[in-house]
Amino acid sequence: MENNWGCYPLKREQAAVAAVVVVVLEAVVVVIPVEYEVVLVVLVVLVVLAPAVVAPVREVEASVEDATVVAAEVVVMLQSLKLTSLDSVVPLDHFKTIHRAVSLRAKPPTLEYDPAARIRPLLNLLKSTGDRYIEVGRNMALGEARVACRSRQGRHMIEYNPMKSTDKCHFRPYMVCCASSWFALNYRLHCNINIAARPAGIMGQAPTQALREELDKVTAVRKHVLEVMRPLVGSNRIVNMGNYYTSVQLLLELHTMGLYARGTVRNSCKYFPKRTILKKTDAVKGYHRQGGWVDDNVFAGSWYGGNIDSIVYNCDASTTTTVQRQIGAERSTFTTPTCI
Repeated sequence: MENNWGCYPLKREQAAVAAVVVVVLEAVVVVIPVEYEVVLVVLVVLVVLAPAVVAPVREVEASVEDATVVAAEVVVMLQSLKLTSLDSVVPLDHFKTIHRAVSLRAKPPTLEYDPAARIRPLLNLLKSTGDRYIEVGRNMALGEARVACRSRQGRHMIEYNPMKSTDKCHFRPYMVCCASSWFALNYRLHCNINIAARPAGIMGQAPTQALREELDKVTAVRKHVLEVMRPLVGSNRIVNMGNYYTSVQLLLELHTMGLYARGTVRNSCKYFPKRTILKKTDAVKGYHRQGGWVDDNVFAGSWYGGNIDSIVYNCDASTTTTVQRQIGAERSTFTTPTCI
């Protein structure tokens, strides 16, 4: 029933809890040192609202006297706590250094050529030291990741994609990871940046200029791939990619860098041999085709196994093998290219 002030009265249990909160907060201001008031006020609220404290309040008559008794017990418990100083966890100067390193707020002088200038030293440090602590395998996985963020300070690096069901606003780093340990060896943050600012502390001026001249001659997608694969040049490792990145031209360029690759392609991929592409109307499950360029050691294959998979590669033999697939209650054996 509504009272004269136009408000609905609280239930007895709610009034008791509210009284406990008020009494405890008044006691905290007197008992607890000033530097811990903010932390302990939050702790008091959580303790008061916990079932262990609320349950006894519900059992007794909801009155101010009972709330005072409960509040006194909470204050005694807080006085017995061993408080930890923040300086014993992390020194203030160390905290300020970390805070400056992870800040997304770009300064006006650096915003034009590198929106991520405030975190660039941290990114370059991770790039240069990451592979020192693991044994990197031969197979690499290349792709992009999404890190959800709605920070106003990071708006110059945030990308909006309305087609995603979640994380529509996110950072988008292009990454190359070890396929066995899942460790990110190198990455490039998607933002408007001058290439000369990215490898600072990792590459000298001459290699940076050579990288700029090399990337000026390729498309944007291949530019991302060639840049993140730069630390692995000459290692004879295998890069696995999706159809967003894979192309015949990219495989040829990676081969000149001492790398091999395999990846799925779209039917509209340039220079992909059209005669090897299968259609569902012309093939049955397990059917495949292969072709390629012997001089360049690049091969293409297409296989029908529920869906048509087209792939281009230069790291596998153009032979065939067998795989098993579950069809209904039976397992069937199909012939497939080795690369699949």
